[in-house]
Amino acid sequence: VPSEVAAAVARHAAEVFEAAVFVLRADDAGALQQLGASPRGAVLDAKEMGVARWCHEHGRMAGLGTDTLPGSTTRCMPLGIGGSRLGVLALEPKAKGPLRVEQRALLEVFCRQAAFAFERARLAEEARASALRAKTEEMRSSLLSAVSHDLRTPLAGITGAATALRDDENLAEGTR
Repeated sequence: VPSEVAAAVARHAAEVFEAAVFVLRADDAGALQQLGASPRGAVLDAKEMGVARWCHEHGRMAGLGTDTLPGSTTRCMPLGIGGSRLGVLALEPKAKGPLRVEQRALLEVFCRQAAFAFERARLAEEARASALRAKTEEMRSSLLSAVSHDLRTPLAGITGAATALRDDENLAEGTR
């Protein structure tokens, strides 16, 4: 479930990066929605949401300690796999300085792993839906087979009697 993945990502990122963390996912229309946060219940303000939107649209890190929108209090990193953009991880660190090289590398790996977790959750949901469709089709086929079998004998009898009435002109009136 994406909300559970987002809660786990936010919790672990908050521990690792010593920051308030916001996990934002793109909906079907491409708009970012906050899916998880640590501390729980925290909300990203409108200004920082704008930084996150820029990060998502351009697929590049933005905000605090970067060349793009450096006046922000958050550091936003895109969540994506290959060319697909799934969302943004926004960090509001306690220490406001720039990231060291190893911290940035860790953040990139963390975001990539979070994106893989979201993708696995999506694929698992698609697999469940596909299994449900297969089960539904199997039940439909079984029902049609049962109805067909139950109606075959009476329909054969009716067809035979109607054919006899139509084709056999020598039947006695009482038999007809």
